Amino acid sequence: MENLLIGAGAGVFGVALLWLRYGRSPSLEAPLSDFQRKQNFIRDVCDGNLKKANALLTEKMELDKTLSYEQAVDLVYVDILELTSEERAAVLRHGERRQTKR
Repeated sequence: MENLLIGAGAGVFGVALLWLRYGRSPSLEAPLSDFQRKQNFIRDVCDGNLKKANALLTEKMELDKTLSYEQAVDLVYVDILELTSEERAAVLRHGERRQTKR
């Protein structure tokens, strides 16, 4: 009888440990809003430097005093997209020139 109680206790303990380890639903992150995605993109382009990202936003807001923070984020996001597409096009052109010289 004593062995049965020990075995049952160990079984319950094992099941509890397994439930605590694997029984929880995976923590799903809430989807990012469009505004948060744009903020993250600006910060990522600045190599994760929050000061540089904030400096870009502050500069944009100083140029036009009527802009809200959200509007400044939108405008800086669009500016960065334009710059990166221009850089991408220049790299493609440069790569094409390099291949034709061979």
